[in-house]
Amino acid sequence: PRPKDPYTPSPSPHLLEFVTQSSLNVSRTENTPDLGEYGATGEIGIGRNLQWGCYAFHALSASVGCDSLEPHCDWQFTGVQWDYETQVYKEVVTQFASTASCPGVEDCKLVDVVLLDDFTGLHALRVNVTVAGEPKIWWMDDLKLEWADGRCDAGLCRAMHR
Repeated sequence: PRPKDPYTPSPSPHLLEFVTQSSLNVSRTENTPDLGEYGATGEIGIGRNLQWGCYAFHALSASVGCDSLEPHCDWQFTGVQWDYETQVYKEVVTQFASTASCPGVEDCKLVDVVLLDDFTGLHALRVNVTVAGEPKIWWMDDLKLEWADGRCDAGLCRAMHR
């Protein structure tokens, strides 16, 4: 038999899993809650690469699921941009979605969520999931992002600052 190619992807799943603290108050009905309320909110962002000015992205879609036996999972996706003038992060777009719940990661069929066209020029994507108002563990796979600036100069900037 031929040796296994070391560059062949592993058959194991590569899911993002977010685990919440069950004692948190997660009501997020406004776009600008205090930072202390983010304990049940996952965030995917560019972090320190903000300083280079070439890492903004568009969020397009993701496959998602949450750990619950309840009837459905309530999702809140929020796009965040850094305001260079005021030097603070601002939530600029929010989308709500509801998906079927999963009994656990092993038996979870992820659901595709397509984000609104307004999820553009972002520096972070925040995700909050509740079932009947309680935070839940959630999973994400196949997150589709694209660079906000696809020009060659921006690509060179990203290559220089990996």
